[in-house]
Amino acid sequence: MKLISAEFLLLMPQKNRLISNSLAMLVNRLTQGIATFVLTATIARTLGADALGQYLLAMNYYFIFVNFVSQGFKTLFTRELSLNPEIAPIYLVNGTLLQLAFGIVGYLVMSAIVFILPYSDSASTLCYIMGVMIIPFALSNITEAILQAQEKMHLIAFSTVPIYIGRLLTIIWALSSHYGLETVAVILIVSETLISIVQWLLILNIVKPKWQIDRDFIWKAVKASKTFFALEGMGIIASRIDVLILSLLGSEALIGIYGAIGQLLQPYDIVSSSLSLQLFQVCQKL
Repeated sequence: MKLISAEFLLLMPQKNRLISNSLAMLVNRLTQGIATFVLTATIARTLGADALGQYLLAMNYYFIFVNFVSQGFKTLFTRELSLNPEIAPIYLVNGTLLQLAFGIVGYLVMSAIVFILPYSDSASTLCYIMGVMIIPFALSNITEAILQAQEKMHLIAFSTVPIYIGRLLTIIWALSSHYGLETVAVILIVSETLISIVQWLLILNIVKPKWQIDRDFIWKAVKASKTFFALEGMGIIASRIDVLILSLLGSEALIGIYGAIGQLLQPYDIVSSSLSLQLFQVCQKL
């Protein structure tokens, strides 16, 4: 009985962290999902189906390329930092430089593809503007990887939830004041940049950066992330290919209607992915 009680007491903190971290990620994803749903409905109601189609097309290109340039690294960094938390200072600086470089390349490649494809001028311009979000989002991936590896998901929610809410309210005000989608894109860029800055400030209280460029680390990280890149790339293309096909064979209004229907599936994705993110760290330590 004493042995069982001791084991139970040892497991309690881990169970509490699992619950609190899963809850933090759930709040984060739930806020993001609700904000996205409300924003989609507001654009459709204020600007119409064509504008919603342009917005969803730009967001799809953003999601595809931001996942290509960042999610493979984030998965790799989270795994490595969970196993070796003492190397966080090296990952923070060199990982940030790596993500910055890949973010810039990803944006340029995305812009070239949009330029080649036969989209309207307004849709192409919106893709160019909204694609800038790839860079700050990629930069915040390294900070989130460190916070996830150290099981401090509440800090991720702290840095994102208020900004998501403020961003939504600002966009609703902008649309009600007859601003267009370009203004919406700029607000999104500013908010993602603010999230990246806030997370860096939070990280500096936990990790002391090692201001040294480690070329061996960067090269090994690129080589090690190839498998994660392939897996993430296949997944994101499979989930977004339908919108890309509609953008080439259908109309922008059709994309808007299809995307609005897809928002109804958001709650199921939010709950499952929030729990899996925390279980990832726990399984790495077993």
